[in-house]
Amino acid sequence: MTAISALPATELAAISATPPASPISAADRDAITGKSLPAAQVTLSAGALDRLRTERASRPAPAALSETQHTEPDAALMGLRQSATANTVSTTDLSHPIFSDPQTAHHAFEIAAAVAAGKPESIAQANAMLDAFQRAMSSPLTQWTDTSMAADIASQKMKLDAANDSLLEGDAHGLAQAAIDKYIDAKVEAFNTAIEAGATAMIDIARENGNAQALAQAQAHLTQVLAGASRAQIEIRDAMTIANTATTSAQAFDALRDVARQGGDARAVEHIDVLQQDSERFAATLARPAGGFSATA
Repeated sequence: MTAISALPATELAAISATPPASPISAADRDAITGKSLPAAQVTLSAGALDRLRTERASRPAPAALSETQHTEPDAALMGLRQSATANTVSTTDLSHPIFSDPQTAHHAFEIAAAVAAGKPESIAQANAMLDAFQRAMSSPLTQWTDTSMAADIASQKMKLDAANDSLLEGDAHGLAQAAIDKYIDAKVEAFNTAIEAGATAMIDIARENGNAQALAQAQAHLTQVLAGASRAQIEIRDAMTIANTATTSAQAFDALRDVARQGGDARAVEHIDVLQQDSERFAATLARPAGGFSATA
């Protein structure tokens, strides 16, 4: 804001020469309310005002409310509030790490909704369940081959299913299963996208190097990838079939090691050993909270 003393002399003179606002006359006020009227407002004629006054005077006064009519709405509203307070307990702790962990944040709210649908008795119980789901969505590996990455996704699927079966029932179990399937589908899609990106990059590198033989091999590999028939794509499908159909965890990891051996990936075999140890530790710490959690209870 510019200080008045800082204005040019010409502007100060204009301000000084501005006449004061004229007082509002009776003609500038609403004839009924007495309030001042905006300049654009249309006033009513004297005859119209008389008709309006006569109409208002002829209207019957509203009947006074009885004591019961006064209190019934308030009592009903109070009852609704008390019911909502008694039956709704917030058990979702938005400070839980599952909401900030980059590996889990994108799917955290769907998992948390399933946990809340299970009607945990306290925030502590809800957090214990979120802890289990977050651990299930984590990996013990820091390095991967494409074969061990497929096995890692399968291992996470099995851990998540185990957590869901142990902790939730009824509608809550169904909600969690839908969230789990969405999470795993996203990881499989990301896996396949990475395989296709890698195949495309191989072509670019071969072209830049002017290596005709490498270019032909890269083009053949990309053709396989686009058809969904590359080794890595077959392995991820096999891994997910194993995760969905294996009777026991030990059976599943034996089958995953067979996949790695068939592909000649010795490093992946070692990685799968680590995944199995992690899965066994997870199963040992997975415990059903006292009283259980069931949306249908």
